[in-house]
Amino acid sequence: MSIDLFRGKWKQGEEMPENFEAFMDATGVYKDKRDQVSKIRFITDFDNDGDKWVCKISVEGMPEPKVYIYKFNEAYSSTDLMGTTFTCVVTKLTDNKIQETITEWSDSEVIATREVHDDGTMTVVTSCKGVSFSSKFAKV
Repeated sequence: MSIDLFRGKWKQGEEMPENFEAFMDATGVYKDKRDQVSKIRFITDFDNDGDKWVCKISVEGMPEPKVYIYKFNEAYSSTDLMGTTFTCVVTKLTDNKIQETITEWSDSEVIATREVHDDGTMTVVTSCKGVSFSSKFAKV
């Protein structure tokens, strides 16, 4: 397996991510937009150019994707789809698993671990203050 397994477009499943409400309570963000945020299903497109990775994130009906460019183990700062600022470091854990360590988005650190499975799916487990939720993506 190679980190190249992440390359391509991934669509989040329609089901509500497991434990999402408890996670949002733990982060303390988007309390006034909770209903709207809970309905978002992401489309994530990964590609690389040498040692730089490009991650394009969008949702159905969004005119242009949000583009994040990063190198493994180097911090970058940007905004999420709702305009909230964050800093992130992406770390390669194994050829099929990466970890995003996100700060300045919540009052506590958020960890998102993406793992590509042999069946062509990707699981994303996102944690804050010991509370996690899980999302499933399929390659399209």
